[in-house]
Amino acid sequence: MADEACRAWALETFGRAALPDARLNVRLLKTAGALAARPSDSIPQACGKAKAAKGAYRFIENKRVNTHALLRASGQATAGRCSGRPSVLAIQDTSIISLTHHPQTRGLGPIDEAGARGLLVHSTLAVSTEGETIGLLDAQMWTRDPNDRHHAQKRRSLPIEEKESVKWLRGMEGARRAFATLPSPLWPRLIHVMDREGDIHEVFEDIVKAGDGAVVRAMRNRLVDDPNRLAYETARASPVLERRSIQVRRQENHPARTAQVEVRACRVHLTPDTSHWPDHRPLDLTLVEVWEPNAPADVEPLHWRIWTTERVETSADARKVIGFYGNRWRIEDVHLTLKSGCRIEERQFEAVDRIERALALYLNIAVRIVRLRDSAKNRPDAPCTEELADEEWRALWGYRNKCRAPREQKPPTLREAILWIGALGGHMGRKADGMPGVRTLWKGWRDLMLLTDAYRVYRSIEQSETG
Repeated sequence: MADEACRAWALETFGRAALPDARLNVRLLKTAGALAARPSDSIPQACGKAKAAKGAYRFIENKRVNTHALLRASGQATAGRCSGRPSVLAIQDTSIISLTHHPQTRGLGPIDEAGARGLLVHSTLAVSTEGETIGLLDAQMWTRDPNDRHHAQKRRSLPIEEKESVKWLRGMEGARRAFATLPSPLWPRLIHVMDREGDIHEVFEDIVKAGDGAVVRAMRNRLVDDPNRLAYETARASPVLERRSIQVRRQENHPARTAQVEVRACRVHLTPDTSHWPDHRPLDLTLVEVWEPNAPADVEPLHWRIWTTERVETSADARKVIGFYGNRWRIEDVHLTLKSGCRIEERQFEAVDRIERALALYLNIAVRIVRLRDSAKNRPDAPCTEELADEEWRALWGYRNKCRAPREQKPPTLREAILWIGALGGHMGRKADGMPGVRTLWKGWRDLMLLTDAYRVYRSIEQSETG
């Protein structure tokens, strides 16, 4: 059975789901709560009882359960948590779900040139400008047509609506739609964060038209109205805003090091070649460049270029934009947790529509785990009862201290609780180790659920003996 905190999370996340039968809504909350309590377990293990597992499978197999309804509900819940904030980062990324090892699953499509099969998920994650994961705003799922093998040159000439890259426009539309149920004064300004694949002229046009913000890793050296003619050369010719040191993590065959970089920024007027792209309009954007001019001979120099709609006139402005982009890796953590923590690629279903319903649940569960980690970092001194039920933290405290928590025991802080859960998952907790990552957290979370079950059994026996 799902614990109290997971049941509350399920109600908050999916309570707005517009399903065609009230009984389906009840089953949704029970299933989501059970899977959230034990994200790594099989569905029968997570549900605990055969009747509950049967109900969960029936829910996922039910064609009346619309995946979009589940995602709209979780998006609206995320929007509610964002309400009243001045700005929110809407971070998009795509992940490939490989299911080649499930040959009986109907409806899968190709995911690479070697013939592997699966589907794609494109998620939009809400993250605060301070770097705390808030929730899932939107997700798209699709399979590729095995007969659609356009030549690369032909694909480039197609309108964006006929290309897979339309996912970026739909992701922005989905993020805005999540806020539609809120009064407009509570809407935050959305700042869309994307990697190089999102460096698309139509994406920037859409963002500027909507009045949103953009922070996108540059992939194309665009034509600009400047004597240098190209944006990259214009940025390099701009004055240095600051020189600073950046710590570079250890990489294969290279130890950790300190890089000395130069930061530049320039406001440019894009002048697209209308002979090739007649529908592209001129735009004003800022290009931020971070460049390591004197890297050691045996390493690749640091070099980032970021397109943004924001004005960057000072080093502080540049640091803010770079910081916004630096939060993009949180969506990669969500997809990592989805695959390794929630083991979505090991789930076996007969058809792709059933996988999509399961994905709608497990994506939000993966976000919850990442959000738990971020909460400990951003609100370390908050009581852990903001994220854990009473039985959970008492079971954790008892295991940590090898004795029962006194009735008047003060709950540990979020930081303490996350460190203890991380220790269950193998986190060493040394000073240099920092806070646990998502890999150790999902392992520790499973052990915490087992401890909580044992705690409940102990309490039940104790009450029956004293009653």
